[in-house]
Amino acid sequence: PFMYGVGALGKQGGEHTIGILKAQLQQVMEQLGCEKIEDLPVHLIK
Repeated sequence: PFMYGVGALGKQGGEHTIGILKAQLQQVMEQLGCEKIEDLPVHLIK
């Protein structure tokens, strides 16, 4: 996804893509009840 964002809109596209991925990670962590990356179960990180 990152390279598509950069390819389409350059630096701004890359920053936008990072924002989307960050928001998705935050949503998943909230659904799992994790406040920090360290709180994620190990089997989900592999």
